[in-house]
Amino acid sequence: MISFALLADAVIGNVQEKAMRTYGATNNEVVLYSYTIGSVYIFVGLLISGQLVDAFMFFLQVFSEFVDRISI
Repeated sequence: MISFALLADAVIGNVQEKAMRTYGATNNEVVLYSYTIGSVYIFVGLLISGQLVDAFMFFLQVFSEFVDRISI
């Protein structure tokens, strides 16, 4: 998994640079689309692995603790 992340990180810079040159995209557009596509990949990965419910339950726990601390 780490190897795949390093490979993807090495490739994404070249892909982003080519998209900026080819389509005249701004830095903000490239970041927006990169993060959106990455979020979709993570969501699909969580669905396939069956960890989406666990991740959501963790989010609810952390969020409620966060709200409790702010409310004080």
